[in-house]
Amino acid sequence: MMARYVRIRDEIKKVEAVFDLIPKAAMQRKIEALLADLRVFHSVTIKLQAEDLTLADVRALFDSVAQHFPSMKPKVSASASIVHSPTFEAAIVKVLSCSMNAIDVLLL
Repeated sequence: MMARYVRIRDEIKKVEAVFDLIPKAAMQRKIEALLADLRVFHSVTIKLQAEDLTLADVRALFDSVAQHFPSMKPKVSASASIVHSPTFEAAIVKVLSCSMNAIDVLLL
């Protein structure tokens, strides 16, 4: 809905009946920034649904989310409270990363 509003904002300005209801420039910038953040979250959620996604891929996605959105770090970091065994997860990610690097070397 907000994406549609941003798309048609210039046309809405032409309608005198709703002109006073249109958000001002500062609010418009906030809306556009929030939409950009939502696009990032949407792309991550789409990638998380991939069939061939490994735990190493998930960790890389979550690390990028934590870097882009520092407030998310407690929820998506390797040591987040939701992670049952952080040591086990770290070991699996390391093994998967090493095996992927080894495969890349073999293919060269």
